[in-house]
Amino acid sequence: VASNSPSLEREGELVKRVLVDIPHFAEKTAQDPNLPKQTARKLRRSQNNAEKVLWSRLRNHQFKNLKFLRQHLLRIVINGDRRFLVADFYCHERLLVIEVDGSIHADQVGKDAERDLLLGAMGIKTIRASSQEIESKLEEFLVRLEAVLNSPPGPLS
Repeated sequence: VASNSPSLEREGELVKRVLVDIPHFAEKTAQDPNLPKQTARKLRRSQNNAEKVLWSRLRNHQFKNLKFLRQHLLRIVINGDRRFLVADFYCHERLLVIEVDGSIHADQVGKDAERDLLLGAMGIKTIRASSQEIESKLEEFLVRLEAVLNSPPGPLS
């Protein structure tokens, strides 16, 4: 993993551990090459309310004229194994993932942090919001998102 990001250099050992221990948060595709597409389709069909609300503001270039994709596959190859992650929302132009965290994420904070670190090592920023924040403070989240989009490249704080 090559990165010029200072925080990733400080976190180098964690990045190495994440890349070695990736099976617990990136699905392996070797068994079924159709699994990534099937997983993304299933997630698109089962969006929660917060994801629907946010998608209504991101779709069709509505936000800052940027193209966002929902439940987008991010494929990775590590040590010859083909794996994938599914991002709730992804903007390729800005290399940005938006994750909407429901109640299940309270039990997997460490897993989410490692996933964010892996994405950062790939040059992709991650911004997270709780479902509650999206549903009750959407405009505030969009202001925060705009600030991230206007910030220089590098990891999010």
